[in-house]
Amino acid sequence: MKKIIILTFLIFMCFSSVNIYGDSIKELIKNKKYDEPEKVLLTQWDKEKTLNTGYMLGRILIKNEKFSEAVEILNFCRTKFNDEKTNSKISKFLKIAEEQLKNKKTETRFGGASWEIKEALKFVDQNKFEKAQEILDRVLKQDKENSRAIIVLALVKMLKKNKTDAMVLAKKALKIAPDDEFVMAYRAFVLFHDGQIEIAKSILEQAIKKNKKFPDTYRIYGIIFAKEGKFQDVLVMADYFLELESKNHYVYILKAVAYSGLGKFDDALKTIDKALDIDGKNDELWAYRGVVCLQAQDANGAINAFDKAISLNPRNVQALTNLGYIQMNMGQMEKAVEHLTQAKNADPSYELAYSYLAMIYLNAGELGKVKELGQELINVDENSPVGNNIFGRALLDSGKTDESIKYFEKVLYVNPNNTDALFNIGKALGAIQKFDYALDNFQKLDALLPGNQEVTMMLGYTYLQLGDGPNAKVKLNETVNLNPDSEFANQARMILQKLK
Repeated sequence: MKKIIILTFLIFMCFSSVNIYGDSIKELIKNKKYDEPEKVLLTQWDKEKTLNTGYMLGRILIKNEKFSEAVEILNFCRTKFNDEKTNSKISKFLKIAEEQLKNKKTETRFGGASWEIKEALKFVDQNKFEKAQEILDRVLKQDKENSRAIIVLALVKMLKKNKTDAMVLAKKALKIAPDDEFVMAYRAFVLFHDGQIEIAKSILEQAIKKNKKFPDTYRIYGIIFAKEGKFQDVLVMADYFLELESKNHYVYILKAVAYSGLGKFDDALKTIDKALDIDGKNDELWAYRGVVCLQAQDANGAINAFDKAISLNPRNVQALTNLGYIQMNMGQMEKAVEHLTQAKNADPSYELAYSYLAMIYLNAGELGKVKELGQELINVDENSPVGNNIFGRALLDSGKTDESIKYFEKVLYVNPNNTDALFNIGKALGAIQKFDYALDNFQKLDALLPGNQEVTMMLGYTYLQLGDGPNAKVKLNETVNLNPDSEFANQARMILQKLK
């Protein structure tokens, strides 16, 4: 009883010294009414995680007998902020909550997932895998059997292309908590990233039967449907999620992806703007708004959105890369190189920035720089498809054709349908007069990329070199008809003139 009285006094004194929550909140605490202060503090905590808010929220949660949540938040504050003056006070309340937890089993706000795990998942959404792993390692150091931390770590490992460790961790999490909907949903996500889509969907169905009110299941299902191009199904899953958690802006992005896939760009932009109403300072949202503007062929809107994202976060690789891409197409090569270089420096594993930079340097004949780009990616991952394609292309354009083929074959060994490697090896085989082998690659590429003008022209040219005039004419005429004003069409017309 004495401990509770002291606790109430300390909470009241804490609010008395800070007036940002208003006199009415202080009055409620004084009268031992803690539900409304909890709601106010949770809203503030969701908006911005500060030491003061977390410290006060932890105390209120103890009063409301939500000891597990209190432990999570107070632990987060102690670890995240590491404030020497406050840590002793936090430890005191942490001890109270931990003692209560021994005798009382309580559900957490996120169904058992700690705040730290949620923070890790946010970093996963942003492709910041090292930061996510740092948090998860810290959680698992305190609790080696935390199944939710283990399954999220499995996801991180899979996204970092470490399949072996990912599968071991996923199996471990399943063994610890086979019926936990969180573990089930994120195990499905791990399997999805391993290409086991049908098994992943089956597990998600089981997770929904287990708990229809766990929002992440619907979000993960939506991501899988987006991968399959089933955009109406994506909208259904996104709506299910938003009924349960309306302020998660990443689901608005998922919904916008669906609208974009359906060609409804205005609806996509409106959806992103709803998310921006929730969190207008989120650079990821502004970056994705730029992507939707690009899809809608609104270059000015895209530039404005990417500029806003970069102003909020100068290391936003998606915004930097896409802005560089726009500038490259506008002929502003110096600006494009500047932004693309910033993107790859911010994230050395972000391959798209390397691809665009390589295109610029290839067109400028700066093959040494192209080779360096490829080598940088190969140093990160020796099997990097983009790295090997870039390095091989530098060799090919340098006249080292036989050597270049080895790099393209390396890519195709891992993924026989890699379109860049198929094009590059077809071009290389043609350069050494092996047109029959080149034809196989260009025919496969034509099936994978129907209507690609450069591919149809190369296929027509290869048919011609093999003495197959009729098929050459078909493909060259197709090249012209796809876009009569392009450089590829001009080249095709020149070859057709010689065939008359």
